[in-house]
Amino acid sequence: MDVGLLEKSNHMKPLLVKLYDTHCLYKRSGEDNPSAQNLLTQTVSELLESSVSDREKELVADILLALLRQAETTLREALAQKISKMDSVPSRLILSLAYDEIEIAKSVLKHSPVLETLDLMYILQTKDPSYWQVIATRQNLPEIVADELSSLDDEKTHTLLAGNKFIKLSDIALNNLFEVAQHSDEVAQPFLERSDVPQALVKKLYQCVGDSLKLLIEERYDFFDDLDKSPNYKKSTLKTVNETIDQIVLELENPDYTEVSHPYLPSKDRILSEQTKFEVQVGPKNQIKQLMLDTMQSELKLKNYKSFVAKFSVFMGLSGQDAIDVLSQQYGHGLAVLCRAHQIDRDYFIKTFLLTDPIRSGERVVECITLSKALSYYDRLDTELSRRIYKNNCPSAKALLVEDSY
Repeated sequence: MDVGLLEKSNHMKPLLVKLYDTHCLYKRSGEDNPSAQNLLTQTVSELLESSVSDREKELVADILLALLRQAETTLREALAQKISKMDSVPSRLILSLAYDEIEIAKSVLKHSPVLETLDLMYILQTKDPSYWQVIATRQNLPEIVADELSSLDDEKTHTLLAGNKFIKLSDIALNNLFEVAQHSDEVAQPFLERSDVPQALVKKLYQCVGDSLKLLIEERYDFFDDLDKSPNYKKSTLKTVNETIDQIVLELENPDYTEVSHPYLPSKDRILSEQTKFEVQVGPKNQIKQLMLDTMQSELKLKNYKSFVAKFSVFMGLSGQDAIDVLSQQYGHGLAVLCRAHQIDRDYFIKTFLLTDPIRSGERVVECITLSKALSYYDRLDTELSRRIYKNNCPSAKALLVEDSY
């Protein structure tokens, strides 16, 4: 390291002396002395701002990298915060901080103008979701990086990206976030609050979200007034009023009446929405069936239980309450009948039974004896017997259950 060049510089030499003195003071006083830490980080900032030539900047970077290698976490974090918004910092110094522990790296990842598109893309490929989440909040976020963030498998990253009002998202990012928002209200809310979301996506998303987000859409987007003309359209606000009136009437007629509703019971509108989406699907019945099964399992893995129950009720031809009743059975005998009737394999039945346990018993873990009894029901049944049971008990079942459907 050729420090001699800096020592010959009239404007750099005093700062090098100051850096040495403040570093010695910091070491003597210990890391719990905020004033000594502030003085040291301020000196570092002055050194970087005073570096004129490229050679000077590189030599300063060498000195500071050596200092960082010896520094404890609190000092590295303080230095990162101090220089994170400076545009005169050598890139290798910024990159050293960007690849440090997330508590140190986050200020640089969020603010540094020195980080280029390739730097950010490489960090996305090599670091964990905690780094993605910070990058998603950058005000200066290249479009290609936003597109990549929208395709990563991390709900919090999607939520933060959707909530980043400083950037304009591309069609690729908007469509990726839309796909996630259909199954996650956490992503849907900031997504719907964006000004760059096309109305077509908003209208599609309206069919998938809960009542509170439906209200948000109705209040935010005036084009929903036109949909009142549709016989299938019913505003959630009107629905809420009607339900409240019905409840009051019932209570007046029967003072002892109290409504007991399962927390995962979807609304009738939500089930109707799923029914509509199912009916417009085209293609071979085997493919439609498999797509429905895959979608239902995805909802369970994401713990979107209301959405799962809505899809399950449509697939099985049940009302929402009947679906809840079946899924609430401790040993899964109703689920076994339905799976056998629809020729759903044993592996899928096991996964569904295990993943629907919160619907039966909250968050309690499935006991071995419970799973064993459920499997015994499934194994003793065959398709023909299950279909007879199914048809006798579910006369309103839809056309999914037909001998030659599959």
